[in-house]
Amino acid sequence: MAAKKTSKKTAESALNEVKFEDALGELESLIEAMEEEDLPLDDLVASYSRGMELWKVCQQRLDNARLKVEAISARSTEEDMDVEDFDPQQAASEPPKTADKKPKGDVSDDEIKLF
Repeated sequence: MAAKKTSKKTAESALNEVKFEDALGELESLIEAMEEEDLPLDDLVASYSRGMELWKVCQQRLDNARLKVEAISARSTEEDMDVEDFDPQQAASEPPKTADKKPKGDVSDDEIKLF
């Protein structure tokens, strides 16, 4: 039983090291193979399981990137553009900061005015 836990942690660790683009590419290849090939049921289930793992990795990378962009956008001003190390757990616990400024003039919600 301990060997299974160790190998599972090793597999999870390896998945955490996979780049988004690599995970997405492998996921697309798995989907294509599952759709086009006549695979045995056991292979389909194994491919589905691997695909779900890759999907979770991709989703996590996208969520972290979104949080990082939101954090940078919330902190940025014209005078101060300091970029700090990003901690996704800290950013996830903080609500995104939004500006309370309202546009000047008669600008409707559907219209963007640059000047």
